[in-house]
Amino acid sequence: MLLRQQLIVLKRQVKRPALTGRDRTLFVLLASKLRTWKQALVIVQPETVLRWHRELFRWVWRRKSRQRRRGKPSLTDELVALIKQMAKANRTWGQSVFVENC
Repeated sequence: MLLRQQLIVLKRQVKRPALTGRDRTLFVLLASKLRTWKQALVIVQPETVLRWHRELFRWVWRRKSRQRRRGKPSLTDELVALIKQMAKANRTWGQSVFVENC
């Protein structure tokens, strides 16, 4: 499949093939399934596929960690100020009694 996809891309243009986002994603997915994917690449360098993989990984996690409209509402400014005030008033929060006595 990896070789077939490379041939499809090469048939599009003669001099330098323009890879679409779909092509890049497909190369990354196919490379993750093949052990000898580096030897099967003809039109792209293995480092390029690895770079695409990192970019795809970042893109996926950026989308997953994006705040959703539904669900928990974000903290109001009043609540943040109250938390900061309480933390300032109680400096020993989160510390055990043993650490204070040492």
